[in-house]
Amino acid sequence: MISLETYNKSELQNLVESEKYTAFQFCPISKHRAISHINNPRASDNDTLLILIYYDNRLAGYMGILPDVMQLDSKRIKVGWLSTLYVDPHYRGKRLGQLLLAKASEDYNNYVIITEYTPEAERMYIKSKLFTSKVTVEGTSFYYRSNLQHILPTKNNKWNSLSLALKSIDSILNIYSNIKYKLLTRKENNYHIIEKLDQESKTFINKSGKNGTFNRKNRELEWVSNYPWIEESADKIDLNYQFSSYAREFKFIFIKVYNKKNLIAVLMISIRNKTAKLLHSFATDHQKAAKALHHCMIKNKIINLISFDDSINECLHNQSFLFKKERKRHFMYHADLKQTIGDKDIIEFKGGDGDTLFT
Repeated sequence: MISLETYNKSELQNLVESEKYTAFQFCPISKHRAISHINNPRASDNDTLLILIYYDNRLAGYMGILPDVMQLDSKRIKVGWLSTLYVDPHYRGKRLGQLLLAKASEDYNNYVIITEYTPEAERMYIKSKLFTSKVTVEGTSFYYRSNLQHILPTKNNKWNSLSLALKSIDSILNIYSNIKYKLLTRKENNYHIIEKLDQESKTFINKSGKNGTFNRKNRELEWVSNYPWIEESADKIDLNYQFSSYAREFKFIFIKVYNKKNLIAVLMISIRNKTAKLLHSFATDHQKAAKALHHCMIKNKIINLISFDDSINECLHNQSFLFKKERKRHFMYHADLKQTIGDKDIIEFKGGDGDTLFT
């Protein structure tokens, strides 16, 4: 027998505080991620945030949904990002993933979007024939330092046997990088870093133009930085949860860039274990903003910066790096949402759109 349970804000709050939650054989959502969902300013009280699926009265899988709002001209469209999808291996092959997908689509009137999905999930989405539109956004990974000893073993276990050699290569390349950056990077005094938005930043962001189709401004950015999905921990914490929950280092920062005394840019960055992502950029001078960002990454010994901001990237490409690599990020959305939007792909995705904003 298969059954489904859905959870809105109040129901999710009750779930994570219950004995039922602690008795699950695997975790369907971390408590701090649940709290973030509950405080989402774009989630209404009745929006479905989590779906659990049971097989013979045992938890067999789940799907998380992140409510959001698209702004197309004067039209506001409520959508749901399909955030997590998991089916226990013991119950795979029983079409439980398709049932979770169908329920999530139903609860959001088929206005659902996905990004950063696994190949297995993509095959299921395509097989469902519900997702007919795929949008690819191009960006760049700018590598400031070498980290082969950690990157290559994740690609192929055979590299583990060469860990000492990879560590030596990293050391040599990073000594070279340090010398190069010291010679090429002049001292920058035109920016400073804050961890929470101050009034000056809020005023600047509020006066800036539309921030993509999802138009995230102060309220949404404060929610993200105040309610992260990743918590810092030096120890490995096993929640039996299949998605990101803890990291050695994880934080959001805002870089304020000035031209003399005038604020000309506010950049929102996430940093996880020395990998930085440019999430949102509000700038009147992209060249000065890019130079400040470049200097900040070097000063804080960031390994690589991931950016999908065309204006910032155009300026960053003129700076010096160890190497850089093109990246692509794929988005898919439901056929019914495509029909509502029209024939043209007018969705302007930003680096901080979707659940990857948090991870």
